[in-house]
Amino acid sequence: MENILTSLDTSGVYGTNTGASGGTQLADNTIDIDYDTATGSLSTATNSAIASLIGKDWEVSINGVLVVPNLLDLAPAAAYSLRSFDADADPNVVNVRRSSDNATSDFTASEVSDGTLTSWVNTEYSVHTSDFSSNTDGWQGYGGSVQANVDGISGRDDCLQFTSSLDSSNSFHFSNQSLFGSKIGTKQRVTLEVYLPSTNTVMDEIEVRQSLNLITPTLGTNKTSVTDQWVTLSFEFVVSNHRLDVSTNSNGSSYYQGNGTDTFYVRNIQVDQLTADGRVTTWYDQGGTNHATQSTASNQPKIVDGGTLVTEGGQAALDFDGTNDALEMGAIGVSGGAARATYAVVSPDRYLNSGGGYLGVNTYSGSNGDLYDHCIEANQFALRVKGNALYTDTSDKLVQNLWATNFAGTQSNDIELFKNGSQITITGGLNATLNTIDDWVIGGTPHQSNGTFFDGTTQEIVIYDSDQSANRTFIENNINSHFTIYS
Repeated sequence: MENILTSLDTSGVYGTNTGASGGTQLADNTIDIDYDTATGSLSTATNSAIASLIGKDWEVSINGVLVVPNLLDLAPAAAYSLRSFDADADPNVVNVRRSSDNATSDFTASEVSDGTLTSWVNTEYSVHTSDFSSNTDGWQGYGGSVQANVDGISGRDDCLQFTSSLDSSNSFHFSNQSLFGSKIGTKQRVTLEVYLPSTNTVMDEIEVRQSLNLITPTLGTNKTSVTDQWVTLSFEFVVSNHRLDVSTNSNGSSYYQGNGTDTFYVRNIQVDQLTADGRVTTWYDQGGTNHATQSTASNQPKIVDGGTLVTEGGQAALDFDGTNDALEMGAIGVSGGAARATYAVVSPDRYLNSGGGYLGVNTYSGSNGDLYDHCIEANQFALRVKGNALYTDTSDKLVQNLWATNFAGTQSNDIELFKNGSQITITGGLNATLNTIDDWVIGGTPHQSNGTFFDGTTQEIVIYDSDQSANRTFIENNINSHFTIYS
């Protein structure tokens, strides 16, 4: 079998009506193989020949099952995805940091897709538990005076008391100014005990707000007008401000004239975070050890946003913010002068009316030449080498695409560019030198040296250190069979 398939592959015959590249694919272009799996695995040479034949427009079927070979069989220099490239394996694909407590954990491809990752990111986390036994514990009074460690209020001790002033104000409340400083967009559950005396003549309702703004709970209730008994309020809501207020109303209004004597009491304020962001610290190279990493928390792309898995076209994705998000690969063994190929599934989120590039995948080496793959410049999508656009088109705004770039040599005219399986015209007149420095980054420039970053999602990147023209169709079919970007 190995000899037959290798011989057919080396013959250079394509599965087209002309037997050559560019012809119409034959209606009956399937190579059927009957194989007794009990005899052992297919040889490396056989698998390589199968992959190459698929790249020559042949379809290969083993025991009636169409082969979609493993991209790793083609020995990429680096291979990043949120799926497993090997159907028989379930490798770790990302290491994720959750924003609630900064814990980190590895996740396999199946754990990304089956909800395990999202559930872990959204693990309930205690943000705040009040203790008013000795002081106000970070809570401040507005529109009146506050006192901590008040005992004996209807049988309860360690209460926080608020007494109104004589002002006309909407600030009759306690506030914690920095409770939600880094948690905007997350879901929180607030539970607290409140007591409203019936002797009040103006204050008649307690309501929890966000920086004086009304809260519409997604679950539970955040206000009460019950008097002379402790009432437990418990509710869930999505945070929109850094501050939490325990406010009062009078006749339905939060702005009223205080009388200088009305009071209310609060105790046992408990805040629990129910959703969080998940940010990628490492995107693992499934083909080796060229892992893409980011140690700076604020520069890590999201994979879970506000408790929800980031997706594009129904599949998991990494979201780069266009400001500072980037994953650095460093040296991966691919530099200028060598033939190479890059395949990337990207979807820009935003276009800027500027000349600056917001980068998807790139290498950078200053005056030695640089390669920018999948960037945004002058308000349109572009691929460029050393500032020279190979391709630009405003029709690619905000669209998920599979881009394939083949560099068969060192000159600009050796570059072949494909979008969603079809070759596209490259802008002529280029005189660009490919990058001679082996320093690669996903989402920005190496070490964030010139401040240009990609704004959008990236789902898969495969980089080869050799010309993959013969295998391009196979590689693209393999990628598209998972993402279904084009028909």
